[in-house]
Amino acid sequence: MRMKASTLSVSRWTWLVLLTFFSLAMSSYLDFPRINFAGQFRADVSTRNNDGCNYKLPTPPVNAWNPLGTGEFYIDAKVTSVVYKDGTYSTQDPIVNSPIVNNINMPPAKLVDLDPDNQMKSTVYGLQMFMFSDAEKSNVVLEGKWIRHVIVHNIWTRVFQRGGDSSFSANGFTRLEDIKWGEFNESLAINQLKEVSYQALSVRTSHYSLMDNSAADGNFTFGHIVGTIGLYKEGEPLNAGGERQLSYRHLNLSSIAMAVKDKCGVEGPFIRAYKAPFQVKTQTVTSNTAVLSVDLSNALAMQEDLALCNLGQLQFAVVSQERCCIDIIGQEINYLEEGWLQNTGGIVDMKLEASELDMVVSMNLTLVVVSDEPTIGSNNYEICGEGAMMMRSQQYAEIILQEVQFFIRPLDYYVFRLQRTFQETATFEVLVTNLGKPESGIPITLINDVDTIPSADCAFELEKSVVETNSSGVATFHLKLNASCKIPYPREYGGKICSEYPTGTTINIDGQSFEFLYNLDGKYGSAQSENCTSSVERIPEGKFTQIAFCSNALSLLVHSDPLEFNYTEPYTW
Repeated sequence: MRMKASTLSVSRWTWLVLLTFFSLAMSSYLDFPRINFAGQFRADVSTRNNDGCNYKLPTPPVNAWNPLGTGEFYIDAKVTSVVYKDGTYSTQDPIVNSPIVNNINMPPAKLVDLDPDNQMKSTVYGLQMFMFSDAEKSNVVLEGKWIRHVIVHNIWTRVFQRGGDSSFSANGFTRLEDIKWGEFNESLAINQLKEVSYQALSVRTSHYSLMDNSAADGNFTFGHIVGTIGLYKEGEPLNAGGERQLSYRHLNLSSIAMAVKDKCGVEGPFIRAYKAPFQVKTQTVTSNTAVLSVDLSNALAMQEDLALCNLGQLQFAVVSQERCCIDIIGQEINYLEEGWLQNTGGIVDMKLEASELDMVVSMNLTLVVVSDEPTIGSNNYEICGEGAMMMRSQQYAEIILQEVQFFIRPLDYYVFRLQRTFQETATFEVLVTNLGKPESGIPITLINDVDTIPSADCAFELEKSVVETNSSGVATFHLKLNASCKIPYPREYGGKICSEYPTGTTINIDGQSFEFLYNLDGKYGSAQSENCTSSVERIPEGKFTQIAFCSNALSLLVHSDPLEFNYTEPYTW
């Protein structure tokens, strides 16, 4: 089912030289070696501050599902597997089953939303990660400080049959700094990671199904987490796991529903697969083997019992535009094996043959459902045949994820808290790549998302609202509040926010929330890009409403002049 595209003239060895260069220039948790873990997380967030009406007297407040939450964030996990620097996967390394926890003998980490009017920037502060070699947690193997990061990156409705927060899944990308290594020479994986870890490590977490339904079952405020610890080098984007990304965008969801109908317990045009970072690199600096590594940890839909949905035979592929068929890449993905998500961290590693490497580095990757029967829809292709006759394989593939032309994401932290009194400014950087390579000269536009904020007579001034990417693929925006802006306190709402209060209500919340969306400038027309164009995307057809949040939009919270803040107002709760 595979053949080398006749139009490609670049040799395998040329690609390997280029891939080796990029492997030396940038690393991530997708590289080798890496350590995978799985377990539980606790997010004991307070829900009373979710509702702006709770800041307006009189009481009583709207409590929601956890009004007395402490804000504590905790991880209780174990190492499930390792991948050595030669790409070998193992569940037998001595570090496997070792505990991974946080904040031992110190104050707990906190999970904090930016603002009642911007709750999709949930950020972890003050987390110190510990990995122990023993169940008694007496010998620290690895200790490091998590850099603050938004843990609801790529959040979507993953578990269709569940409601509330227990239906959601998301990624978090961060790095460990101030690393301290303990002694555990028995573990080859630990020794290899120590050798190449430099001064930091990268961490990816995928967390899903936070229990918000009842305190009686003992799982209240707990959810599930799978994660990976790997390499990090200076300059690596903080908020994205790979150099490239698969996405559901620009696909016909109704067509996907036909391909996977009844295999996930729900019918209708729903997203069965979401977003998946990936990269293509040489296995080692001296190896002539290239590896495709794809992170599916937050990509595949789940059933109510949290098992991955049976979407059919999943494989990676590229579309041969010349022959109007699909070339399959690598082997079938064993995602339905028991414990696959927890044991592998959701990462698929596939060694590439020469013809496959040529295709993957020069064409958009896809994730497909392979079947013997064609489906009706715009995402369906026949699978290309093998051999000199180029006969079709008599099999078919339905695309459920597809790489977009331009991968656009924040280069660093994209949530700012500013103090109006000191005229603070914000510098925001966006990275743009095309097939994994930084793309220069790409115009990016920054637009104020007016639907996400209450009304105010303030605005951010931009040096430029459209900025072209530099030779590193980075577009830099500088934002500053206009000189006449006065942040109101109490906060003013132009619309009707609370049912019992009229339009124009003021709420006892300080500061003003702003949000900006970014994307390709309009002159690119229909060119594909990854970034969203609204804060919340809804797919309401069918029995359920599925939601995907634009969690990587630029957000700013500007506080008022502290000398004008009215401290005599009584507490609302």
